[in-house]
Amino acid sequence: HQVHQVHQVHQVHQVHQVNQMNQTGHQIVNQADQTGNPVSQINQTNLRNLTLTGSITGSTDLTSLPGLTVQKIGGGIQKTPEDRERALDRLLETYKTSERTVVVFSAPFGGTGGITDQLYNLAEGQDTVQDIKSRFKYFYQGTNVNLQGVFDNLAERVARTDLNQEFYSANIAAWGEYANSVLMHELLSERLGKENVQLINPSELKLRGDAPNNATFDPSGDNNLRNKILSHQGITVAPGFVGTDSDGRTMTIGREGSDFTATYIAGVLARNNPTAIIWKDVSGVLRINPTLLEGKERAYAEQDTVQFMSYRMAQELGNYGSRILHQETMFPLVRRPLGEEKNLALQVRNIYDQQNSRFTEIDGHRDISGEVVSVTGRELSDTEYSKLSLNGSKENYNVIALVGYQLNLESQLRDSLGQSGFTVYNIEKSDYSIRAIIPRNPLDKENEILKSATVAAYRNIVMSVSLQRAA
Repeated sequence: HQVHQVHQVHQVHQVHQVNQMNQTGHQIVNQADQTGNPVSQINQTNLRNLTLTGSITGSTDLTSLPGLTVQKIGGGIQKTPEDRERALDRLLETYKTSERTVVVFSAPFGGTGGITDQLYNLAEGQDTVQDIKSRFKYFYQGTNVNLQGVFDNLAERVARTDLNQEFYSANIAAWGEYANSVLMHELLSERLGKENVQLINPSELKLRGDAPNNATFDPSGDNNLRNKILSHQGITVAPGFVGTDSDGRTMTIGREGSDFTATYIAGVLARNNPTAIIWKDVSGVLRINPTLLEGKERAYAEQDTVQFMSYRMAQELGNYGSRILHQETMFPLVRRPLGEEKNLALQVRNIYDQQNSRFTEIDGHRDISGEVVSVTGRELSDTEYSKLSLNGSKENYNVIALVGYQLNLESQLRDSLGQSGFTVYNIEKSDYSIRAIIPRNPLDKENEILKSATVAAYRNIVMSVSLQRAA
């Protein structure tokens, strides 16, 4: 309710922002019923003529960021030695003017089949240490970092016999972030001097919970964490995803845990007005996963960045399966005391965009009524299934959602899906989304039905508005 109240307070300010953006030519997406019936085919001539323009919220210059930043470097953008150097370059850019920078590192080679997956397999006896070591050697080739030191640490973890299987698995899975943070700390110390770079150890990140591989932060460690960061002028390196419980046992936060670590640290530092930056391989939050499209449509979608949104909106995106923002990432920002939330901004930036020309900024209050922020979807959850009267098992159903504040597009979504050949079993609306239940084929591992339905809704509801304006 606090977030909703803040939204109401800023309503006049939001209208002013919308007018400004319209004057600069930004394609604000309004309600589809203002443009008539949805279209099933995109006019390619109009698509060629359409460009996305508009002012970016916040500074595009990394050297003019506030005095305190918390940055996260994900595993998906750490796969080659060139990626390693690019990440270090970005950090050094912000270091030029930021009094303090905290950087949270994921393990390299993120995603399916990455280092973390290999470590979980290693804990089950299904992978080899040599494969993991080879990938680290490749990632750090051309440097003089102490690889043997972190390899010895991995061997010690594997050899432990005093842990039950759950804690044993967590202890091994945590090695990737631990090792990468230690080695990146070493590289940064070489370039900036040891006195300008400090390392936070996993033992200084306090976690709690019943499941060692799905823990959460323990606030009892907040004061010590805050004091260590603020007592140091320079760069503080921290491992994502990992920490220890009150007994000193290693625990992990779960998938997307490094994002959560970064926003949690930003929340701990809230009174000092930090800006959090999550570096990705895309230019902020896009309205659709562009890999679902081809040709000019894909090129258009890759530029269709949402410029700003509220914490609550970002949570809704995560709830519906956004691959950019996990739902739990926003919890440390949303759950700030009333009056502190205005001090926290989260930016999603593209590490490959040297100009930093397009990114998404997320804070406590900015949403535009009627704007479709994203078209996304996932399989039906157990909780959702239990509240609906549907035939068969939940594996037979998908959820597709239009995410946005105060949308009035129920009929447009139903018509778009129906005209594209999809049965709609149920549509529900909340303040931040419209959700439709559609079929799913349990035998289709790629879930092509969901992909096709998502593309149809994006074309017919989101793109059609911008294309008609461009025409």
